[in-house]
Amino acid sequence: MDDFAPGRQFDEVRVRGWRLWICRGMRRHGPPAGTDAAGIVDGVRGPFEVIAASDYAKVVCGRLVFGGRTEQFVVKEYLHRSWLDPIKHLFVPSRARRACLGSALLLEHGTGCPEPLVVGELRLGPVLLRSFFITRLVPDVRDIFSLLTEEWIDPRRRRDRARLRLISALGTTIGRLHAAGICHGDLRPRNILATQSGSGWTFNLLDNERTKRYGRLPERLRLKNLVQVNMIPTGLSRTDRLRFFMAYLNENRGLWNERKRWASRVMTGSVRRMDDKGRRRATGRT
Repeated sequence: MDDFAPGRQFDEVRVRGWRLWICRGMRRHGPPAGTDAAGIVDGVRGPFEVIAASDYAKVVCGRLVFGGRTEQFVVKEYLHRSWLDPIKHLFVPSRARRACLGSALLLEHGTGCPEPLVVGELRLGPVLLRSFFITRLVPDVRDIFSLLTEEWIDPRRRRDRARLRLISALGTTIGRLHAAGICHGDLRPRNILATQSGSGWTFNLLDNERTKRYGRLPERLRLKNLVQVNMIPTGLSRTDRLRFFMAYLNENRGLWNERKRWASRVMTGSVRRMDDKGRRRATGRT
């Protein structure tokens, strides 16, 4: 995998037919091998917890004790979506590799995401059979969809300072991402994990296999991300959405003169997407 950009930070090994790229940081730090702080012996794995995912992935959360410390991690195995996938991956990198590359791109530009640990591929000759991506678990996080539609759904809490700061901070984060020419592949609210730090918020973005950087971010991709992040049917008022958009514009001043056009496009696109999603749910389609 000569084009694997994070290769400078990863060691390549072969294990039982698998080709693995392991982050060097996993081996560098930590106390001598033996037991972790809780007295758990090296080599202990689990317990594992299955995490809800799409039909084309399997995701589990677990732990591994090595080097005298416990690592909490998430394993995502990418399943073939059709018989064409093995053919496609003769010419393009696996989804696991692309997820790692997208994560490395975000981290390089100061946007949070789960830290990449291991990429694995199993091939029969050039044909990709299986692939997975392991990242470090981000502790104490909630996705913004659940925060805004569950935690703060009570109208009496709409003016909570923490809530208002979250909305502004999210606009700033996505604004900086786009100002750097980066488009996230799937910026749905459930793919944005939020952590409160003092009076501020930090974010970690999931599902980065289609995250790319452009010399000039295409309008259609900018609009796509803004529509995706706005797809919260309840818990956000028009004022909340304006607060997000103003924070976003502060990082993309070139759009200021066209702010009304962009606001209209985002709102129209968001309503259309939510209506389409509602119709699919009503007819039993996913």
